[in-house]
Amino acid sequence: MPTKIAETEVMDFASGLDEENAEAVLDTVDGGLSLGPVRIECDVNAAAKTIRVSVSVLGHRISSATLSPSKLSIPIKGNVGLAKVEGAITADFEQTLIRYELKACVRKLIGSWACRKYAGVLVNW
Repeated sequence: MPTKIAETEVMDFASGLDEENAEAVLDTVDGGLSLGPVRIECDVNAAAKTIRVSVSVLGHRISSATLSPSKLSIPIKGNVGLAKVEGAITADFEQTLIRYELKACVRKLIGSWACRKYAGVLVNW
């Protein structure tokens, strides 16, 4: 989630933010991506070196985790109704990016699955 400024602080743009709030705002990056039935959302706190990641299939959360230098990757596997996904989301704190590699599938009328592989960079901060 983006950094929130306390309601008691007056947003006086002529005087600006104090040092701590200015750095907190600049160190926060969030993003999301939809790939077929899958939605990935992330929240990067560069200063704290943490990334909150959430994965949903057809609007239902199947996985969420916090990535850090001690936990660089999360496996993704789940299904909801007529859709399923498996793969991984990986953080690279040296290159300051988050990669995804997923296989998403939806069930066809005749009972077989139509699948597609997705891979790329979700966010670079």
